Amino acid sequence: MYGMRRGLASVLVVLTLIGGGGGAAAQNIVRLSTPEPGSVLDFSEGRATIQIGDKYGFIDRTGAVVVPAVYDEASEFLGGLALVRQGRMWGYIGTNGDVVIPVMYENAGLFGEGLAPVQQGDLWGFVDTSNRVVIPFMFDDVIGFGEYPDFGVALRPVADPLAPVLVGDKWGFIDRTGAMVIPPQFENAYRFGAEGVAPVQVGEKYGVTDRSGTLVVPAIFDEVGNAAYGGRVIVVVGRKYGFADIRTGMVVVAPEYDSAGNFLNGDLAPVRKDGKSGFIDKNGAVVIPLQYEGTDPFSAEGLSLVAQGGKYGFLDRTGAVALPIEYDDAFGFSDGLARVQVGDKIGFIDAKGTVVIAPTFAVDPNPSCFRSIYSPLCK
Repeated sequence: MYGMRRGLASVLVVLTLIGGGGGAAAQNIVRLSTPEPGSVLDFSEGRATIQIGDKYGFIDRTGAVVVPAVYDEASEFLGGLALVRQGRMWGYIGTNGDVVIPVMYENAGLFGEGLAPVQQGDLWGFVDTSNRVVIPFMFDDVIGFGEYPDFGVALRPVADPLAPVLVGDKWGFIDRTGAMVIPPQFENAYRFGAEGVAPVQVGEKYGVTDRSGTLVVPAIFDEVGNAAYGGRVIVVVGRKYGFADIRTGMVVVAPEYDSAGNFLNGDLAPVRKDGKSGFIDKNGAVVIPLQYEGTDPFSAEGLSLVAQGGKYGFLDRTGAVALPIEYDDAFGFSDGLARVQVGDKIGFIDAKGTVVIAPTFAVDPNPSCFRSIYSPLCK
């Protein structure tokens, strides 16, 4: 169930998001492929994406439509801007629907650290919020600056951010001026996070590099996580998940789990083994027993979505049930609200369980697409 909000982002990023061929927009709009007409996605910066017919728009926290559904695709809002597509071209809008950058690019990605990756012709560059080209169109593919938001985590500022860029068939990293800081040498690479490291592929294996290009976690793993949290990064050997310490490069939680999520919003990470999910601490000790059908990382509100007996609810950090396990479906908290299903409709609740937007939206016809390997529904 980990990834109910964003799919496999934290566990399988190396296989699903890193690398060329998809472009930055594909990396940032991975959750808009299956919503039912009349359905709604999660809130971000006071807005939630809705689908009406085959078009996308946005509602506010009262449920009112504030951006009409006129777009063929739309991302969440990040830094006051959302990425939108009309026809085959991409642009950016503000939270009230005002066009900030016209729909004019062949491909594009979300803004990060004040810059967004955009494509013209076969090459990629970066623009600022005024649509000024800051880094020329000179790369074969790029991934943006800064961290990508996950599970309602407040974006952590990244000091002197670097962005992965593809030159020929190798990935390197540039700074905000476009200067190459780590020369192209990796088969794959992903974003530098707030803890100063980035996952990379060397040959057929994966590790973690620092800003000097030095591997602080050796490239000996079959997969690694998309970001480090609390000094830990997910590592995978075979099909088993554990954690490495980015300071020492040593494995601190042996790869023994069938899946694992990051230490988001605290010192507990969700893990799954033999069909049951619970939480461990940074040294691998089980803190909340593996007894649930699915678990999500704890949100900024200190709540974790869990599944038990085919129903969904929320735990607090002690493992106590904070919101009853009674919903027909539910999704992790984002921007202070969680999507919940009652019968055949979707609405939103706050962290106290109060209904903020009554269940009126259509149920996603393919919910497993929005879940991860934590969920019994994900195959």
